[in-house]
Amino acid sequence: MLNKPLKVFWLSAEAAPLAKVGGLGDVAGSLPKALHKAGIDIRLALPYYGSIKTPAKLLLKGLRMSIAKKSIVFDVYLTTLPGTKIPVYLIKHPLFRDLEVYAKIDALKHFSLWAKASLTLITALGFIPDILHLHDWPAALATCFLPEFKEDYPAVFAGTKVLYTIHNLANQGYDKKNNLNPMIEGIRRADYINTVSPTYAREILTKKYGVRLEKILLKRRQNLVGILNGIDTDLFNPKNDSNIKYNYSVKNLVGKTKNKLALQAELGLAVDKQKPLLAFVARLSWQKGIELFSDSLFDNLIIKYDAQFIFLGDGDSKYKKYLSKFVRKYPRNIKVFFKLDLSLAQKLYAASDFFLMPSQFEPCGLTQMMAMRYGSLPIVHSVGGLKDTVNSSVGYSFKNYTAVDLSKTIGKALKDFSSNPVVIQKKRQNAMKKNFSWQSAARQYFKLYQKMVK
Repeated sequence: MLNKPLKVFWLSAEAAPLAKVGGLGDVAGSLPKALHKAGIDIRLALPYYGSIKTPAKLLLKGLRMSIAKKSIVFDVYLTTLPGTKIPVYLIKHPLFRDLEVYAKIDALKHFSLWAKASLTLITALGFIPDILHLHDWPAALATCFLPEFKEDYPAVFAGTKVLYTIHNLANQGYDKKNNLNPMIEGIRRADYINTVSPTYAREILTKKYGVRLEKILLKRRQNLVGILNGIDTDLFNPKNDSNIKYNYSVKNLVGKTKNKLALQAELGLAVDKQKPLLAFVARLSWQKGIELFSDSLFDNLIIKYDAQFIFLGDGDSKYKKYLSKFVRKYPRNIKVFFKLDLSLAQKLYAASDFFLMPSQFEPCGLTQMMAMRYGSLPIVHSVGGLKDTVNSSVGYSFKNYTAVDLSKTIGKALKDFSSNPVVIQKKRQNAMKKNFSWQSAARQYFKLYQKMVK
């Protein structure tokens, strides 16, 4: 089997730029490209959300299946991942018409239909997958239907192995009405399980990070691995990024300073390269450590260093109110933008001196890698993928999840900024030289695929 190209059928509820809510969309829009370059025949299936605007052609009309003894008819449209020849099959059904990605009600119903339709599609394509690569709880539902397909279509699925990738263990998709936890089904039924960083793979075996699934995961630990995500290093590249005003490289950082001054002026901050500029780009949720930012933290750092803070993200109204009170107190030093804005995010990576990521937990994290590409030094809580990507040579980290520890760590960084420019320059150069491309992850997935099909 290994003499032939590996065939992988990929199921994820997101894939940028077709449909994206968070980091899963970035992964699904990038990793398949690297796997394809490695010689893998990889194909993706997504629900045909009403929000998808990418042109697609009708491939198959009127495919039939049943769920809970109810007949279901759906169509399949074909497009490709932009810039590639990788097929993306869009499952069209009225259930997905009004969805952007995740349904607020009946999510289990929506994704069950997509999961079984995807397996039905495979039989219609004549595609015989070596690997069914499933991502997070929506795709885990495919494992509930797979035994039926293995029995009915042995020529297609008899040799198919399942890799289940956990991007965030906290999002389990539990359905109270049906008493079904898709995450548990994926963990129990998959041949192999992986998380998106080595440290997170170890953390979820503990009560602290296991989200009540640590006992189930401990039973599967021999088939659990961690593979660090990457980023699109072509998209996130200060040498040619069209979103930033001045391009630059690790060999010449003058452009970074110019970007800082330009953004300060644009956002109404004091224009001064000596004032430290710190950026935060994330969903506004309980995971991201927003509650660690306190009055005393801002009082100390603004009074002592005249530090400037910019927060970008959308999410929970509770955290919008929380951050807004600091803006009212320090309007000259703190700016907030409650939206998702890729262009502004990249301006922040390019302009900021430091990048704040005090997450309570972080399966991998992508934005710290993006920030480092632009020479913004990460200040992180040392957990999960943050621990795997940030050390003292490229940034700053703290172990205890407290407001005091975050404040002390930022204080150390700002002290270096004000009195040790050589240290900052060296860290900045080290950060920009780090290789976070998808090629490394693709090699590890390729090896895991091969191990699974032997």
